[in-house]
Amino acid sequence: MNIYFTGMGMVGTELAKRGYNYLDCDILDKKQIAKSLRGANDEKDILVHTAALTNVDECERDPQKALLVNVRGTSNLLDLWWGKFLYISTDHVFSGRHFFKYREFHTPNPVNRYGITKLAGETIVLYGNNKVVRTSKLFNRDFVVGELEQLPKFFTAAMKRSFLHVEHFVNGLEWMFENWNKCPNILNVASNNVMSHYQFFNKAADQLGYDMNLVRRRNEKLKNATPRPMRGGLDPWNAEHLGVPIYSTRDGIDLL
Repeated sequence: MNIYFTGMGMVGTELAKRGYNYLDCDILDKKQIAKSLRGANDEKDILVHTAALTNVDECERDPQKALLVNVRGTSNLLDLWWGKFLYISTDHVFSGRHFFKYREFHTPNPVNRYGITKLAGETIVLYGNNKVVRTSKLFNRDFVVGELEQLPKFFTAAMKRSFLHVEHFVNGLEWMFENWNKCPNILNVASNNVMSHYQFFNKAADQLGYDMNLVRRRNEKLKNATPRPMRGGLDPWNAEHLGVPIYSTRDGIDLL
């Protein structure tokens, strides 16, 4: 069994560090995809599809681009890939209007175009022997330092997520690689807690030696901002009971 992946974002970069195979192609170009798959398309292999347009504001401004990348690109890969397919999805498929962490059985109801296109991607993926793994807010040192270098800065206290270090997320993916047939069609892999952006960056600032007083709290929503699931966050109960390694946000902050 060989593992391949698309996209060199946060997840793709971590997969590359661990020696997995990068599928270097434009997912909107079927000829490029076919060329990159030569000699690498066995039914036992797994393709982890991490490539996506994830900037929520950009998706809202350019829905055509979001549709092309997040739906058409996924469909192109599915047309040409013969093996197992693991699609990375998001808690943005939910509305965030409820006071609970979302489980796999909750009904999706996205409030922005990013969530709509990711849900559409999930739908086409689940027609075959494929899996969807949903996560919430991933982070690594580069991401956190990039935000804290802008201090003083306001962070929302109203919007909540299950912050998970990308290394811990990829640990969960590796468990799925080895236990494919045990996994349900949709699985949440996220931290086992929920906190606001303000709480997260406050703790991260303390860990990295930044002045915590410069992490400012913002309670109100920004005017004219792209809609987001405010009470987001995922419940990884199913994953934990299957044996997937599940971590807290604090575990991830300790890695910074």
